[in-house]
Amino acid sequence: MENLNILLIEDDTIDQMAFKRLVKQQNLSYQYTIVNSVAETRKLLRSNQFNFDVVLSDYHLGDGFALDFLADIIKTNIPVIITTGSGDEQVAVKAMKLGAYDYIIKDPDRNYLTILPLTVENAINHKKNETQSKLLSHAFKNVKDLVYITDQEHKIIFVNQSFCQAYGYTEAEIIGEIGNFLYDNSSINKQNLFLNYEELNMETFARKKDGFVFPISLSKTIFQNNNVLNTVYIIRDITEQKQAEQKLKESLAKEKEINELKTSFISMVSHDFRSPLSGILSSIDFLEYYHDTLEKKDYLEYFGLIRSTCHQMLQLLEDLLVIGRSETGKLKLDPRSINLEEVCRQIIADIQLSDQENHLIKFSFSDLKQQNIYLDYQALRHILINLLSNAIKYSPAKSSVEFNIFVEEKNQQIIFKIKDQGIGIPSKEQTHLFESFFRAKNVGKIQGTGLGLAIVHKYVTLMKGIIKFESELNQGTTFFVEIPLIYDQS
Repeated sequence: MENLNILLIEDDTIDQMAFKRLVKQQNLSYQYTIVNSVAETRKLLRSNQFNFDVVLSDYHLGDGFALDFLADIIKTNIPVIITTGSGDEQVAVKAMKLGAYDYIIKDPDRNYLTILPLTVENAINHKKNETQSKLLSHAFKNVKDLVYITDQEHKIIFVNQSFCQAYGYTEAEIIGEIGNFLYDNSSINKQNLFLNYEELNMETFARKKDGFVFPISLSKTIFQNNNVLNTVYIIRDITEQKQAEQKLKESLAKEKEINELKTSFISMVSHDFRSPLSGILSSIDFLEYYHDTLEKKDYLEYFGLIRSTCHQMLQLLEDLLVIGRSETGKLKLDPRSINLEEVCRQIIADIQLSDQENHLIKFSFSDLKQQNIYLDYQALRHILINLLSNAIKYSPAKSSVEFNIFVEEKNQQIIFKIKDQGIGIPSKEQTHLFESFFRAKNVGKIQGTGLGLAIVHKYVTLMKGIIKFESELNQGTTFFVEIPLIYDQS
């Protein structure tokens, strides 16, 4: 595209800098002028220097709004693109109805700038096509936009090459037909919309000969030729623009989701630290005030509670450290020969020590040759503690959890199976189960940070294993962890 003369009306210094950086980084052929207020814009309009190809204007300005001068710019026939925050989207749509070409929704990270060059290019092309349609020049034959002309009986009398290529019809197939079938949009009355003599600019959907539907912008212009009314339809395929808009919306939605997760995570972590600390302080106060009347078993009970609570807090801290190390690529394995049965029984004992609802963990194993198995102790401990703790946390009090280990010699892998009788995982949410901070909607008031399964997945992946699960709502969940088996050959 040739050099473009752009007017940027923007009062935010950071947005101005972001625009300049975009032009430089993408080597855009833009010459630009920047003003930052309604007053400066009006002053420029009154001068002889208002000669731009496109105007980019923020809706909110320090001394007014884009609507204050929009009508005056529209009179110059220069396309205007409004940039606005998501809260002003309805106002931006109103600006388009008043003559603005398009609007772009801003986001905090300035990702909206990624679609700016395309939007500017579309604005320029749209302006050119409008001029060409008014002049009805022979250039219609070669423009990229899809063009067809109808007579006063609404029958097609002209189509350009781009139209035939895009729709899949030959010129002979389309000439003489009424063009209602070219559009696909059940929300509009095509009979009234396309068979009247009113000009329009809109977005709708087109239908190709093979039935494929794609988004378009449509411009319809009426002109009189020798006392005969004709209608020129200019169509642009806006698939790429819509895809870019969708990506931007998804980016904004993802950013919003991350912010909500961060807020929720901070709240959960605060609670998970505050509650144990309160319990520890209460136990210490009780021991301090009643130490001379307590029996030895009472002492042991309170010290056991303090110890268990400290373990919970240490586990939460360790989970946070694991997530941090994994994000920076510092999570490493140190496999050693371990007695697997002994390790698993110790993990079960640690979990049951802090289990106040008396769940039963049924542990069984096949011939493991446990004294010769090589595994990373810390990784295995993180995996099993998180899976067993979740199984207990989400299962009814006094219910049982099955914990089985067996070896597949054929595939040289060791399999851990943990089955609970808990609340299950909603099918629509199962694809997000191993994401950091994710918690299913049916967990209710059950406390958690959403880190456990993310940690399990990271360690299993690091050990070149796989994790699978089966789950039904209110019927429980079964996890399968498969890890390559390595024996000590010494």
